[in-house]
Amino acid sequence: MMKRTILLLLMVVSGALMLGCKDFDCCGPGVISTNPSALTIGGFIGASQDLVVNCPMAWTITDLPDWLIAEPDRGDFGGPVSLKATQENPPGADPRSAVITFMAANGDRVRMTITQSAQEVYTVTYSLTGVTRSNPAAAALQGEAYSTVFTAGTGYQLPASITVTMGGVLLTEGVEYDYDNATGEFEISNVTGNLVITIVGVETITVTAVIMTVTLYGSLDTPATVTSTSDISQAELDALITLHANRVITGWYTTDNPNGTKAVFPVTATTTLYVRLNGDGIFNTAPVEIVNAAELEALGTRVNATSGTEPAGLYYKLIADIDLGGAEWTPIGDNTIERPFRGHFDGDGFKVSGLYINRTTDDTGLFGWIQNSSIQNLGVEIAAGGVTGNNFTGGVAGYMRNSTISNCYVTGNVSGRDYVGGVAGFIGTNLSMSSSISNSYATGNISGNWYVGGVAGGVGMGTSGSGTAA
Repeated sequence: MMKRTILLLLMVVSGALMLGCKDFDCCGPGVISTNPSALTIGGFIGASQDLVVNCPMAWTITDLPDWLIAEPDRGDFGGPVSLKATQENPPGADPRSAVITFMAANGDRVRMTITQSAQEVYTVTYSLTGVTRSNPAAAALQGEAYSTVFTAGTGYQLPASITVTMGGVLLTEGVEYDYDNATGEFEISNVTGNLVITIVGVETITVTAVIMTVTLYGSLDTPATVTSTSDISQAELDALITLHANRVITGWYTTDNPNGTKAVFPVTATTTLYVRLNGDGIFNTAPVEIVNAAELEALGTRVNATSGTEPAGLYYKLIADIDLGGAEWTPIGDNTIERPFRGHFDGDGFKVSGLYINRTTDDTGLFGWIQNSSIQNLGVEIAAGGVTGNNFTGGVAGYMRNSTISNCYVTGNVSGRDYVGGVAGFIGTNLSMSSSISNSYATGNISGNWYVGGVAGGVGMGTSGSGTAA
């Protein structure tokens, strides 16, 4: 009975000791360690190094200096820790060190020496062509940003991209640095090595103008201008001219004379050239085509210009009916400034309607004064306001000399002082030249003082005509 009691007491004491192992320091020394056992970090703010804490229980870090933080500084078990500098160690300063303690919950501890080196200074090397920079510094501090602004020099513009290496490694724009070729701004946020920046400016073009002037305007747009610094091809010039579908360019000339010297391509910049078209009016098979009121008015402007810009003997043809809309019309050809219409006008069966004129000067009509000319196959429909002039007033032409009008008609009222006719006010010439009106008629009221007729108001020597008036 005594032996059993002693055995039972031994078992109870042994069990109590086993249970108490969880509450007492029974794990032994060396329960906590770090990998690595020592570290060196950079001398700039934010410089960091990572380590691993090995511990099966809770732990903390103590003895941190004021220039260092640990993230995290404690934990329930082992794991990664990042040590970061909160202060810089300036360039040229001696390295500084601190010993920090990693302590386990059971009191076991391990110490680590942390050294912060001096902040490094990296070189910045530029290779610039046609470009300057705002930041003259040739050095950059480790871990800090570096920026500058590039400016294009005279005769250059900033390129779309640049080349940047850091520590001998090519960097990627938009990832490791930013560059804006519109403003020239450049920045790298974290310098970790020597920088080499290469930027080659793009040479700008010195623009000089080549002006092309068209002798015959007809349906052309405003004469175009092309700029270039090199010789210009004929294709470049041809592309600038807006034409009707049936027109083509037949040649470029160095003068505005249709029979002048042809240009030799390519031509150099600042050369003035003139274009000739199939449809430039030089031949009756290629007349200047008139498609709207603006083009008909432009013809009158050129004929009436004091500089006489419209060559004589050109051919014109309507390719559509034209409505002048009852707006005041300025006749094509004006005797008062001795600028008659000297061309050949074919209505091609189309009509000009909405003609309205109200003035007190001579030579009044769709055409004011024509000489050495022909007008054919044209209808003229006068607006409700009528055509009113002084002497030499008619629906088609006010005054004609050594010219012909054929296959034309006029509707509406025509009034004036002397020499007033439905088709023409006066047709005249001298013994060596003749004029005629044929197969033409007028309907409407024709009124005046002297020499008033349904087709023509007056005729001169050497004149013939046939027609009807109603």
